[in-house]
Amino acid sequence: MFRSIKESLVEIFEGDKLSNAYKIGGLEILWSKTVGSNVNKNTNIKHFKNGVLTIKTKTPVWRNELQFQKKDIISKLNQKLDKNKIKDIRFL
Repeated sequence: MFRSIKESLVEIFEGDKLSNAYKIGGLEILWSKTVGSNVNKNTNIKHFKNGVLTIKTKTPVWRNELQFQKKDIISKLNQKLDKNKIKDIRFL
């Protein structure tokens, strides 16, 4: 009948909504460290699903600039993740 706190937390965080929020929270920290404060101020992570990271930019100029840097950003993020979890980034 009784279970450990660890088992309960694992069950809670494996749910779709909380799991996605947990992943995005970790990605936001990683994103800000990878792209720097200037880019971070002008972007927001909107979604991460099936290896695709969706980023909302404040202006079309930022979207265009980041599109040119996309391969480099993916590479840096995946190096810090120790896995190739991010397959693509879509800028909105």
